[in-house]
Amino acid sequence: NVKMGGLTVLNNGTYVIGNVASTNVTIENSGSQNLTISATTVSGTNAGDFSGTFTGTVAPTSSQSFTLNFAPAGTGTRTATLSIANDDSDENPFVINLNGMGQGPPEIAVEEPAGTDIPNNGSKNFGSVKAGDSQTLTFTIRNRGDLPLSLSGTPRVVISGTNAADFTVTDDPSASIAAKGTDTFTVQFSPSTRGVRSAKLSIANNDSDENPYTINLSGTAVLPPEIAIEQPVGTNIASGDTKDFGNVELG
Repeated sequence: NVKMGGLTVLNNGTYVIGNVASTNVTIENSGSQNLTISATTVSGTNAGDFSGTFTGTVAPTSSQSFTLNFAPAGTGTRTATLSIANDDSDENPFVINLNGMGQGPPEIAVEEPAGTDIPNNGSKNFGSVKAGDSQTLTFTIRNRGDLPLSLSGTPRVVISGTNAADFTVTDDPSASIAAKGTDTFTVQFSPSTRGVRSAKLSIANNDSDENPYTINLSGTAVLPPEIAIEQPVGTNIASGDTKDFGNVELG
C-alpha cells in the first residue's frame, strides 16, 4: 500500500501534487513477509520535474518513507509516472500517475488607462494643465504571474526627481496583489510654475527582473488666458482706464 501526503493512492491511480515543492511517500507492507523495493523511477512527459527515490526492505506490518520533490521547469500542468518496482506478485510495478502545477513568478505590469501598458522605465505625460489647477490619472498594477506580487515600502508608490512636489500619489495601492489580480493608484499633477515639469515614479516589488518598476512622469504647466491692450504697442492700457485721442478737427 502506498500513501502520498497521507492519502492512500491505488495502483495505477493519480496523485495531484499541485503546486507544493515536495510530498511524503510512504510504502506500507501489510503482508507477513518482507517487501523488497528494488527501484523507484520517474518517467513520462515531465519526468525531470520530479525527483526522489527509495530502495530497500519494508518489514511486515511496517512502513518506509521517502520525499518526492517537485521542481517544475515550466508553467501549467506537469505530468509524470512514478513506478515502484517490488516483489508483490500482483502489483509489480506499483504505478502512480503524478500531476503537478508549475507556477510562474510574480510579474508586474502598470497600465494607464487600464489595458494599455506603460513599459518599465517608460513615460506618462499628463498633458497641459493650468498653473494652479490639477490633473489626476488612475494607474492599474496588474500581476500577470501565478504567485502573489508584493509591493514594499511606505508609501508603496514613490515620487522623486526634479519637480516631485508637483506630482502627488493620492491613493496608494495595497501591499499584496493576488495572482492574475489588479489594484489601482492615482497620481495628481498640480504644477506650481509655468513650463515643463518632470518627476520619476518608482514601485518596489518582488518581480525579479522589474524591481523597481519606474515610470517617467511629465506635464506642462500653462498660464490661463490673460488679456492685455496696448497703445502704442508695448504700452498697456489698464482695464477701466482711459485713452485720449487728443484734438481732431471736425470732419
